Amino acid sequence: MTAHTRWIGSLALLILIVLLFVQFVDVNAALAAIRQADWRLGTAASLAFLLGLTAYAQRWRMLLINRAAFLPVFNAANAGHALNILAPLRAGEAARIALLGKSAQLPLGEITASVVMYSSTVVGTLLVRLPPSMKSIAVLLTRSLGSTTVMLCVQR
Repeated sequence: MTAHTRWIGSLALLILIVLLFVQFVDVNAALAAIRQADWRLGTAASLAFLLGLTAYAQRWRMLLINRAAFLPVFNAANAGHALNILAPLRAGEAARIALLGKSAQLPLGEITASVVMYSSTVVGTLLVRLPPSMKSIAVLLTRSLGSTTVMLCVQR
């Protein structure tokens, strides 16, 4: 795929998002809410969000034993997060594995293992922090559905 093709695809996606936004969102109410927002809190929340994304990418990079540069890991992680929001079944996990494999020239098996390890540590941490009544439910879900599904069930 050439850079020109990617640019056209990105522009088409942006136009689609704007059209859907105008179709499904009350624009006047959205503008009124934006006018009433406290920009200091919005700025602080945005900075905290960026710090969280940076920490996430750095943790993933550490699981890869720093064999990939930070920027490709950061970009792949954020693309995966975006796809997880838009698509079902955690499709972003597969996308970030593929993206990082292509940009960092690492074996897909190694990247996949780091994603599985990260998900397992998240689920393990949640199991430690859950009250006893929830632990049995999470363990049953782990056995029947897999660790990523448990993470989704417990976090919501």
